[in-house]
Amino acid sequence: MESDWHIGAGAGRPGDVDRLVRRDEDELPFVPGKTLTGIWRDACERVALGLDDGAPGAWSRWIPFLFGDQAGQPDQELNPTPKDQLEYPQPAALSVSAARFAKELRGALKAKPAAREAATFVKPGVRISRSSGRSAPHCLRFEEMARAGAVLYADATISAADWEDAQHRAATALLLAGAKLVERIGAKRRRGGGRCELTLQSANREKIVLSEGILQWIETLNDLPRPPARLAPGAAAVPFAPSASDKWTKYDLHIKRCPQSSSRRAQSAIL
Repeated sequence: MESDWHIGAGAGRPGDVDRLVRRDEDELPFVPGKTLTGIWRDACERVALGLDDGAPGAWSRWIPFLFGDQAGQPDQELNPTPKDQLEYPQPAALSVSAARFAKELRGALKAKPAAREAATFVKPGVRISRSSGRSAPHCLRFEEMARAGAVLYADATISAADWEDAQHRAATALLLAGAKLVERIGAKRRRGGGRCELTLQSANREKIVLSEGILQWIETLNDLPRPPARLAPGAAAVPFAPSASDKWTKYDLHIKRCPQSSSRRAQSAIL
């Protein structure tokens, strides 16, 4: 993290802080896996669209394979579905965990509450009036921010069978190029917060870079390979028909609260 950052918890502390950052079980700020995946996907989509010369094509087919289909946004141009069939969303081949502080650092901070609390600070802010250009009255607010310089780690894995060398190269190139475009994450990223750098490492902690060899392979590529098959043919589409009955089906829903939940987790569940 190259600047202060804020991944919102969606709640505040009445009379103290209006917006709190999300914390993990060690009470440290972190980036959820879904947030990281969404930012990475958006960057890879821009890269794929650029490599496809502005229109969805061969590179764009790799986006739903790596990140899964987006519900409610079927790509009829790339994956046409007959009108009499209902297609299940394709699961993502790429799995990204939450980005957290290193395990050694989390363990060291457990015994030092004061140092753990220093990972965040409270930042005051005001709302600017559009008519006067000055701070609006009665609009002082306080937001919690995580400090710049934090180094977070997340695990990313791809589940696919029968990889070919060209397919492995295509997925690697797209993910590396997308990572280079990730510059900000979280709230306030358009106002100076959340500036970051996303880098990839191998399992043995060696940095993976977008090398000249990969760039030359992309430039000289004549026929981009299709992504590996994620589902058996026909398994993702099933025929359906409108119900002939107008009767409602009723289900009873019971929600139980876990007695061992901490007050913070219980409050989040209630909210």
